[in-house]
Amino acid sequence: GVYDPVFAVTPQIIKNATPQQSALAGGGLSATTTSTTFLVSPSLTKSFATGGGTYTLSFANNRTNTSSTISLINPFYSSNLALIVAQPLMRNRSIDANRHAIRVQKKRLEQSDSDFRARTIQIISQVQAAYWNLVFGLRNQQNQLDSLNLSRQNMRNIEAQIAAGAKAPLDRAQVQTDIATRESNLFIATQTVSVAENTLKQLMLPDPAAPEWSAQLTPTDTPALDLSPVNLTAALDDARKNRPELHRLNLQKDINTIDVQYYKNQIKPQVDLVSTFALTGLAGAAQVANLPTTLVGGYGQDLSNLFSFRTRNINVGVAISFPIHNTTARANLAGARIQHDQLAALYRSQDQAIEMDVRNAAQFVDTTQKRMVASR
Repeated sequence: GVYDPVFAVTPQIIKNATPQQSALAGGGLSATTTSTTFLVSPSLTKSFATGGGTYTLSFANNRTNTSSTISLINPFYSSNLALIVAQPLMRNRSIDANRHAIRVQKKRLEQSDSDFRARTIQIISQVQAAYWNLVFGLRNQQNQLDSLNLSRQNMRNIEAQIAAGAKAPLDRAQVQTDIATRESNLFIATQTVSVAENTLKQLMLPDPAAPEWSAQLTPTDTPALDLSPVNLTAALDDARKNRPELHRLNLQKDINTIDVQYYKNQIKPQVDLVSTFALTGLAGAAQVANLPTTLVGGYGQDLSNLFSFRTRNINVGVAISFPIHNTTARANLAGARIQHDQLAALYRSQDQAIEMDVRNAAQFVDTTQKRMVASR
């Protein structure tokens, strides 16, 4: 937005009554001159990202009616069309506060995307874990129910054997204890299923008032068994390419590079090219004879004189300024360079942590595969 053109206009009515101590001032016997001026001054100002310059095009127009007896034309129109240029030559030429802020905010926007991606990955991981916990909870519940039914069948067999005299009544107590234990395990498995289902609903449903809270979830996907070994090298490469933490740190390093560039630029002296090119016009009603015809007329004659290029002002100069020690800019640059070293160390630390995560995950998969084979 700092590079949007800005249009401004200032309509004014100015009335002056000025005492005069000299007859040459045109006050006459009243020793006072009065004037009424209608002024309209539109202008257009724009700053540019390339080069950091600011350009202002202004067009001042006024109509003045004066009581001065020495005015050659009255009322008269005057106009001024001016182009004012302020162009940095050293400090703020390649980068200034506005361009620094814009470049940093673009990187911050990319960091927001990276943070959103990290949050999305976290949510997907939570939903997948909650889903499979529900799947395995339901399987465990079914296993506990089958186990309880088996114990009950065993109880019926024991009762028949006791009735036939093949078993002692004491054997009944052992089976009853087994049935009670398996009932307790079934209750625990049922509670685990309820917790797993509620956890998944919390991640899926939009609010506590959703009707699906009262519904039962029935998983449809089943786990696929894959005993192929993990390619550790490929997994590490994928992690370094896709982990949002590293991408965020890379963006922070880019921001630091912008900071260093900006603060190095601020150490330079400020040398600005300042120039003005202006055209002027004048016309009005003649108050004396033998006045040049180019000055006699209304606003149209005034504009004609303006664009005739006969009267003009051209100013070109250089504005130079710099702090003697420039302590602030040097301190800011030193701080940015220290932050560069900190970010490099933080990146190495994060990269090492990611490698540890991948290696631990690969080892966990390998161990789990072996445990599954052993369990079978």
